[in-house]
Amino acid sequence: FMMPSFSFLNPNLNLSGFYYSIYWSIFVFILGILIFFMNFSSYFLNFSGALRKV
Repeated sequence: FMMPSFSFLNPNLNLSGFYYSIYWSIFVFILGILIFFMNFSSYFLNFSGALRKV
């Protein structure tokens, strides 16, 4: 009972896992860009604030 169902759902599960892996990699990439941009903007704002103070 388990083996034919698993072999029947295997390609769909593999395709779903493939799309889930692509979605997860894109999410991690966007999250890394967001963290880098937040750090860069914070450093740039501190730098401009120091320049404005001088």
